[in-house]
Amino acid sequence: MRDTICRYYKVKEIRNIDISEERRGRLMFIFLTKKEISAFNREIAGGLSPSAVMHQYKRILKRLREDRRFSKGWEKESTSIMSMIKGRPQ
Repeated sequence: MRDTICRYYKVKEIRNIDISEERRGRLMFIFLTKKEISAFNREIAGGLSPSAVMHQYKRILKRLREDRRFSKGWEKESTSIMSMIKGRPQ
């Protein structure tokens, strides 16, 4: 999933939060991994603490509830990424 997200946002990695595409990619990775795979926080962490992963996930959910415009864009991006993943042969 990480590689697909990097391709979608056209970045090599999703660690540098100072680059907006990498930050967005990292947040999307956390969101989709928790939502679609139900992975443990320590499995998702990748440089973050497990509690930081949960904190980020909760912030994303809160923003999705409160910001309709953000929610629509986020849904479009997440759907595109998941279709890229599901479109691949397993």
